[in-house]
Formats: sequence, C-alpha cells, structure tokens
Amino acid sequence: MKFYVYLFPLFIFLISCGEYKKNDCNSDCTPRELSTPYYNLPSHSKPDLLGVTVKSFKDYLVTSKIVNIEDIKDFDESDTNSSKYIQLDSSSIIVVKPSPNPNNLKSIDYFFSKCDKIIKKDFDNIFRISDFVINENHKINSLFDFSFKGDEISTNQLRFKHGVVLEASCDPIDNSGQFHIYRE
Repeated sequence: MKFYVYLFPLFIFLISCGEYKKNDCNSDCTPRELSTPYYNLPSHSKPDLLGVTVKSFKDYLVTSKIVNIEDIKDFDESDTNSSKYIQLDSSSIIVVKPSPNPNNLKSIDYFFSKCDKIIKKDFDNIFRISDFVINENHKINSLFDFSFKGDEISTNQLRFKHGVVLEASCDPIDNSGQFHIYRE
C-alpha cells in the first residue's frame, strides 16, 4: 500500500508534464524560460562575483540612477538566503542573488520585454550594470543580435577573465528577454 502512495504523485506529475503545450517546455518538460545555459549551472555551484558586494551594487544602482532610493527601501543587505527583486517599471525587473558568503553576490539578473528590439532604457541599464561588474573593456551590443531557429530561444554570451559570463536570451514567442551576469 505504501508503494502506491509514492507512485501516485509520480504518476500525476508525469501526466501533467504531458499536458504542457509544445512551445511551453522543451523535450524534458523544462519550462522554456529555464532552458538557457544560465539555468543549466546550479546556483550553489556558481562562484561569487569578484569585487562586487551586495552593498556596493545597491549603492551603485542608486548613484547611477537606475533606481531611486525609494525603490529599494526594503532591500535587506544582511539576508543571504533570499533573492532581491527590484521592479524598475511595468516590464523590467532586476534580481540580485546573494551568496551564502556574507555580502557577496552569486549573480545579477535583468528581465525585460521587447527583446526583439530592446528599448534604449533597458539597454543603458544593462550596459551600466555590466560596466560596474566587468573591469575590462567590453561591448555588449553583440549580446542583443539574436538569431532564431524557429521558436527556439536565442542565447548569446560574452566571457571574461575569472570566469565571468554576460548572457542575454530572447524568446521569440513572447519577446521576453533575460540578461545575466555570473561566474562559471
């Protein structure tokens, strides 16, 4: 009897996976937005970003006028367990993922709409954030030259010293875009 108690939820999961529309997930039923290289690397195995602390990044967002101080009034720098979500406008969000190591960051994510033709404000914000993290000359324009194969998500990467990766992805179905800064 106990065997069936464990088997039943597995059966339900397998059936529900089959109910996804084809373009909602890839062949192993991973949701489309989680099928980029960034999500293939488990968060706990990503090294911390070098030279960037939660406080320095928070301060930079304010001084560079990407956010207002009011936008991040609930931003708890001491909380190393939870991601921080910062709503920029109706369609853009910054996600700051802290490290379990005090004050360090694992990654910075920027979600935006209209990735087929990124708006200037999102591009400028992404450039300023990447410029803060990357201490070498770089041009991010090529990250947003997406080439699509049917309905597949297009992903571009730039790699730098110390394993730092800038990654941008665009979903041609809903034009949602993602930008990530992390280390491999």
